[in-house]
Amino acid sequence: MTSRWLITGVGVVLTTSLLAWQPAARPKDVPSNIDRADIDLGEIARRLVNQSARVKEGEFVHINGGIRDLELLEDVAIATRRLGAWSLVTLSSDRMTRLMYDEVPASFDNQRPELAVRMVGLFPVNINIAFSENDRVLDGVPPERIAAQGEAAQPVADLAREFNVRTINLGNDFYPTKQRAAMFGISRDELSKIFWAGVNVDYQDLRKTGLMVKRVLDEGHTLRITHPNGDRKS
Repeated sequence: MTSRWLITGVGVVLTTSLLAWQPAARPKDVPSNIDRADIDLGEIARRLVNQSARVKEGEFVHINGGIRDLELLEDVAIATRRLGAWSLVTLSSDRMTRLMYDEVPASFDNQRPELAVRMVGLFPVNINIAFSENDRVLDGVPPERIAAQGEAAQPVADLAREFNVRTINLGNDFYPTKQRAAMFGISRDELSKIFWAGVNVDYQDLRKTGLMVKRVLDEGHTLRITHPNGDRKS
């Protein structure tokens, strides 16, 4: 059985692991940051679901991202179902983000996002994969509109904290885009390799390393960080 649902007014394609879903092909103008020859998406998905989100059997998991990372979104959904949990996958985009201002009347900016509010109580786990390719997508939008929508959405964040929703954000403003690579003075491919190498680690091992560094720092009084391009003491 194959099915797609489109919720009017939300503008996202929804899928659940209850359904066999045949995704649309990625448009040619949407870049992919993932080289399957170098990165095991299935392993990354399992680490996100098993180690970071600690998904449990029977839980509902909301997974959001962009068409750029469609394979990874699928793998996260599969990793979720392998644990006996259920997933809902939603798609976002720069275009939709901008059109929410250009095509939606400002009179709706102060509306509380009721669907998102209700979803907080339904999904104890959120896994978000950065989707934006354009850091300046909101250039020209009146600041008061951005502020109004942000304020209206605040109850979602408040409820998520109250309900202890386990939220994973893959990106943290380091997701490899053309703009971000230019900001760091490297190529997009170089930034992609650095980013995915950092993501593709065993998080338990990373935690052990972090605790070891913490013990060293707790016992010291001087930290010196060196690099071929300089020496900084703090």
